[in-house]
Amino acid sequence: MSSIRARVQSGRQHDEHHDEVQREVIGAQGQSRGTIPISQVEFRERATLIGSIQSLTFSPPGASLALTATLYDGTGTIRLIWMGRAEIAGIVPGAQLVVSGVVAKLDGVATIINPRYDLLPTD
Repeated sequence: MSSIRARVQSGRQHDEHHDEVQREVIGAQGQSRGTIPISQVEFRERATLIGSIQSLTFSPPGASLALTATLYDGTGTIRLIWMGRAEIAGIVPGAQLVVSGVVAKLDGVATIINPRYDLLPTD
């Protein structure tokens, strides 16, 4: 039982370290671009954010075309929805980008619909 706890604790420490590294890297890049942390977005306000794509969801066949992504910056996540798009070149899990748009609350989740975006170069 104690080995399971040790692995769980180790996993939590890894996640906390990853979050800290993510905040530092994104924070340094974001300062020069005028971005704010995702945790500080306000509904019905324009926001410019920087982060990495954590996940993608594609529309099922027969549904309205939309590409949905989750952007993560170490402080939180926000949902991005591009209507009328099945895919966007470069928008893949792990891609880093700067997005801007008006933050809405859809189904209780902070969301930007059809955000402007700039892909950042990968290392």
